[in-house]
Amino acid sequence: LLTVFHSYMQQALPLEVLSLISEDRSLNRGTARSTKPHELSFLLNSNDSKQVGVIPTLKYRLSRRLSLAEKSLLEKLHDTISHPVLHAMRFSKLSQLASKDALTGLGNRSAFDEHCLLMQQASERKQSHYGLLVLDLDNFKAVNDGFGHDEGDNVLTAFTTVLNNSLRANEKAYRFGGDEFCCLLETDEHNTINIVAQRILQNAANNLLLQRHAVTVSIGGTLSLDQENRFTTFKRADKALYEVKQQGKHGYLFR
Repeated sequence: LLTVFHSYMQQALPLEVLSLISEDRSLNRGTARSTKPHELSFLLNSNDSKQVGVIPTLKYRLSRRLSLAEKSLLEKLHDTISHPVLHAMRFSKLSQLASKDALTGLGNRSAFDEHCLLMQQASERKQSHYGLLVLDLDNFKAVNDGFGHDEGDNVLTAFTTVLNNSLRANEKAYRFGGDEFCCLLETDEHNTINIVAQRILQNAANNLLLQRHAVTVSIGGTLSLDQENRFTTFKRADKALYEVKQQGKHGYLFR
């Protein structure tokens, strides 16, 4: 939307750069060329009295000052684009909320399915692979039964911190629900998957709240194979997790 609007504006006015500024994003379209530009900024929702925080703003960087007629035209064009941009931003925020787990802030099952499909498609195009970890907290039910769901939520939040501290930028965690989690790893090496799993085990063992409740973690891991769909990959990691549980919990197995 900004790209189209920027292109149209350049035909009518000496616009160089169009910038959208809000609390959670900053987007720029165009290239700054002038050494002495003229800038004008307009709020996107100046009539919204309930707006808190940084009010979304469009900033126009122009190569020169505008005439009164040009400024009037800019204001009219801005009014035209304000509502579509706001609607797009709100839709984007709703989409993000719909793909996140409310308690932990991690991606939910829907986000995992979408990301896993994208990784599967990318691996087919590039003839590469991806890693998968399936995780389950040990003794978590005892926390809920003995201390209540609020404390259970605290444990889940603590384990989320463990995951966030254990993963790198190209490694993403998701909560399936309850005490079940998954991680997707951009890697072709099973050793990388092993390292991440061991890091999670170690960080979980060092977490004070998890220690207090004797909560540990069981992990099943795998690397996607050629000519394999994502469902088969998941089943193999899930089977590895089941074997860890059968062998006494608190451990990791790669399949």
